[in-house]
Amino acid sequence: MSPDPLPAPARVDALAGSAGPVVGESCRACSSPLSADELSCPRCGTPRADAPRCPHCGAIADLRPDAEVRFACRTCGGARLKVRKAGWVAPGAASDALRQVEAARSSRRLWRIGGAFSGVGATGVLLLALLIQLLVGFSLVGSVLALLLALPMLLLAVASVARTRARTTELGRHLDDAWHATAEDLARHSKTALTSAELGRLLPLPERDVEQLLATLAVDESLESNVTADGQLAFSGLRIEPAETGAASGPVAGEAATAPTVLQAAALGPEPGDEPSAEPAKRTADR
Repeated sequence: MSPDPLPAPARVDALAGSAGPVVGESCRACSSPLSADELSCPRCGTPRADAPRCPHCGAIADLRPDAEVRFACRTCGGARLKVRKAGWVAPGAASDALRQVEAARSSRRLWRIGGAFSGVGATGVLLLALLIQLLVGFSLVGSVLALLLALPMLLLAVASVARTRARTTELGRHLDDAWHATAEDLARHSKTALTSAELGRLLPLPERDVEQLLATLAVDESLESNVTADGQLAFSGLRIEPAETGAASGPVAGEAATAPTVLQAAALGPEPGDEPSAEPAKRTADR
């Protein structure tokens, strides 16, 4: 069964600012029309041909919601970024931050496994020692030996809990860095000043997270921030004015010129009006 043809009213030029399907943009699997901000086909779920690749597995795969990292790759489950902009490619800083997120998750997973095994082992040793004490009678030496056997596992369990919390904090920091690099990249490569409303449309994040991104962008020295007439923050790439040539190359007004060196003075010769001194010749004749 062939897919439904694209209706004529939907064929609107993208330059007109319409959010409807763009001419020539269609699903590569079922040929359904795709709008400019859709990363995958709403009909069959196939990702766009120009969708960004996963920085972990390299697949062009759709995203799924994730409770911890917001969005994850459907192929490998790695942390991903979602931007409602066709043809957008994640900057290197964002991809590196996402890899750090996965490294923190892997390390946290190992610490959790180690903590679980050590906790179970320590509990088993203590229960076995208690059972022996109940069967053969209390023994101080047996109790001390049981505590000595369980102590390393108890310490490992406590260390695992601390390491797990540290990796969770590290994961959140790297994830914030990835979203900040993404917002900075969008502002830097935007043809016009990127407003807070436009940033909220491009990044499908909760309002609180968008406000935090705006706060970090406002103090970013590599971006220009201005307030629009309707009270919105607008960001753009920092424009560095080129250095002026000509007058700036000479000495600054009010500053004394640097005196020539001895070799420079010898090469230039005596200045007009200056007569060579006869004192050295006279001393030679007296000798």
